[in-house]
Amino acid sequence: MEKMKKILAIGIMALVACSVGLVGARVNSTSTEDAISIDEVLVQDSALLTEETRELINEVLRDGQITAEELKKIYDKGAKIIAVENPEDPEVINHAKTQMPEYGLIIPGCLAAKLDRLIATEYKETHGYLPEETGITPDNVTEEELKKMIREGEVEIRDAPVVTTDFQEPGDPNSPPYEYNSRIYVHLYPAKDDAHAPAEGANWDDVASAITPFENEFGVDMVQSAYYNSWDASDVDDNIYNLLSDLDEDIPNPCTNTVTMGWVDNADHNGVAHLDGYYSVCAEAPVWWRANWPDDSVAQHELSHNFDAQDAEESGGQCTDSCIMDYWDAFWGTDEWCPYHWDIVDAGVWGP
Repeated sequence: MEKMKKILAIGIMALVACSVGLVGARVNSTSTEDAISIDEVLVQDSALLTEETRELINEVLRDGQITAEELKKIYDKGAKIIAVENPEDPEVINHAKTQMPEYGLIIPGCLAAKLDRLIATEYKETHGYLPEETGITPDNVTEEELKKMIREGEVEIRDAPVVTTDFQEPGDPNSPPYEYNSRIYVHLYPAKDDAHAPAEGANWDDVASAITPFENEFGVDMVQSAYYNSWDASDVDDNIYNLLSDLDEDIPNPCTNTVTMGWVDNADHNGVAHLDGYYSVCAEAPVWWRANWPDDSVAQHELSHNFDAQDAEESGGQCTDSCIMDYWDAFWGTDEWCPYHWDIVDAGVWGP
């Protein structure tokens, strides 16, 4: 029987293993606040990088360390960079290499967070603003003001209409994604094209905040990794559904315990996800007349969709407590699930 999926949108590494063309490195736990120390060089296929990028990486690694500023220069040359949360785990490294074999560097998540901040600084210098600061946000509106704006049609906080496409049967916890060996991989793909590149790179810190409730509530190990300079979304517009379809078409999802999240700077919604599926896209800001949710709320909400949680308005009145699946609560930054949605996400995470 043909199965279905729903797409929902909302209105939503100190060990380092590095391989860089001719130069690669594994980095031990020695580091400073500003740089990570390199103690071993590995040989990789130099054809994976341009000569200019390879020479830059060789120069950067020559002094035995790398800073976020040096990493930013490599990023700016278009080198494919992987960031991983726990590089001490060989399984994590092998998983990341399999996902993007043509990588130039593998870095720790702490360095990814610094890279994201440098990307954000440049974005703000270029554009004069950060998307997360635009529009109606929890920082610039009160609850009463927002209620009035919603009543008068000045701002929209709710979801976009549900879309169904051929895939799997929503509501079945036996269908993936779900954990394997108590682990779920969360792949982050910031768009690399000028039209969609997010202001804050892979939004590493926001996603770390978004996955923490999954680990605390459901006891599953959510392992995040980011893949810079990989996803090119230049062939689609800012329509969130088109972005999701493009991510699905361009980026492979390798196994049943992996979900893939794309990031863009602006879209017509805050985010979108496959219900009971592998993919989601998060925008740092929606169109001006939609309330601009916090980025970590967007990520947690969309990941919950991947594990079968529908929006509160589709719960038949069973979502009565503070819940990330409720548009209002998500906007104000809750990281909780109501009992009804908690049970659904728990079943979706653990599967059969």
